[in-house]
Amino acid sequence: MIVVDTNILIGVFKKHPQSTALLRQWEQQSAIGISIVSYLELLSGVTPKETKHLQKSLSDFMIIPFAESTVAEIAAQYRQLFALATPDAIVAASCEFGSHHLYTYDQGFDRLGKRWIHVVKYEA
Repeated sequence: MIVVDTNILIGVFKKHPQSTALLRQWEQQSAIGISIVSYLELLSGVTPKETKHLQKSLSDFMIIPFAESTVAEIAAQYRQLFALATPDAIVAASCEFGSHHLYTYDQGFDRLGKRWIHVVKYEA
């Protein structure tokens, strides 16, 4: 499964051409998921009126839960070893635990050196 990070999804919702094209490409290759953290970040960034529209837009994506203590343990290691912010550490740990590929614009994920993390160069 391909897990799409919040920053790319924001680009999709803002109709950023690169983000939209990437999502379409990935949808042809694999199922698409989003972390529960991304779901939270996206919902907290809209007005109450926009919430239902956003939830409907996200309904086609599998939401990756944060349900295992192992995810917390991996996330804690990422925070300690790589100084990742807690939300980013949870996203990365959830992907590692679930054997998912993470796609993001956030270059901070490069520090982890994981083959399943794909940092995409953002083109404005």
